[in-house]
Amino acid sequence: MKVISLNAGHGKALRLQSKTYSYAAKLGSKGSRDLTPARALTLDSPIPLSPDDEATTSEVTADPLMQIHSLEEFHAIVASNPDKLVLLDCAKKLCGPCELILPVLRKMARRYCDVTFLKVDIEENDSTKTLATNLGVRALPSMYIFRGEQLVASCRGAREQALTNQLIENLRPGEAGYMLPCFRRSKLRRRC
Repeated sequence: MKVISLNAGHGKALRLQSKTYSYAAKLGSKGSRDLTPARALTLDSPIPLSPDDEATTSEVTADPLMQIHSLEEFHAIVASNPDKLVLLDCAKKLCGPCELILPVLRKMARRYCDVTFLKVDIEENDSTKTLATNLGVRALPSMYIFRGEQLVASCRGAREQALTNQLIENLRPGEAGYMLPCFRRSKLRRRC
């Protein structure tokens, strides 16, 4: 049996015993079931606990938001997706509302898989500052939706409902999350 000790903080240690039991059903002579524990597995190999080990957590929890670092990179991505919506999240480090909207954007990126979701730190370098100036960023976070190098919608602030409405309004038939206009109006009103 392998015992793994983990530091749980505040000087406490957490001990895990890697022993798994399964219950084997044994049929008796009269057809009754006798459930007895049978040792099924004992862990003989170490569990990877650090990023240097075999299994990395980045494969499991990949960020659906693509980080961009320059104006040229942004233009290249928008130009390479002429028929797709591209949503750009302009934010900066240490911005409370920017951090609040990130889980919402990740959830939207998984739901609307036909939309390319980008994020940029507008204070990262001169190129990202130029991008923010060209877009006219005045409040953070600011989200801009493009289709074929043309700005089709924008949303300022950490307003989930307004952003969702803008995204749904600009989806085309066949794209993930598209709704017929007759259903769209009633759903958008209900959400507000």
